[in-house]
Amino acid sequence: MTQPKRKTMLRSTFLAWFILFGFFASAQEFRGLVVNERTGEPIAFAGFTTEAGYPLSASNREGEFRLCADDLQKIQVSAPGFEQQFLDPSAWPEGQRQVIALKEAEAYDLADFEKTTGRELMHRVFEKAADAYQMDALELKGFFREMYWLPESGQLLMRQEATVTT
Repeated sequence: MTQPKRKTMLRSTFLAWFILFGFFASAQEFRGLVVNERTGEPIAFAGFTTEAGYPLSASNREGEFRLCADDLQKIQVSAPGFEQQFLDPSAWPEGQRQVIALKEAEAYDLADFEKTTGRELMHRVFEKAADAYQMDALELKGFFREMYWLPESGQLLMRQEATVTT
């Protein structure tokens, strides 16, 4: 390998690592424990999502969690039988383990719910089956990134967008 090609390759490798590091450096790592506010018992499999509903992580069987999140976004913590809670990670001290206490949700009275037989339920399902499917044309817009390195010219070519209509 000639010296100019080697320098170009080293620069490209350095640039790629620098860009990748930028993606990881923007997120902070948070660790902690999710517990029942009343009893102090750990809550297994509590879910962590963004405000928009994108999943981030979940606590393990012992209620411990670890997640990476941008400190600009609020995080929703929820578990069955508990009230959901919104947290601001920018208020968490960096590097310290956090304890998140969730309140138990109010119990529902079964009399408040409509009782339906299996036959009635299946009848409703079949009545509304057509509403569950898209009947008109569907336009999807997908994004992808293809990168081609042209060693002769030292250029990096990119294609970024495609539209598919079915």
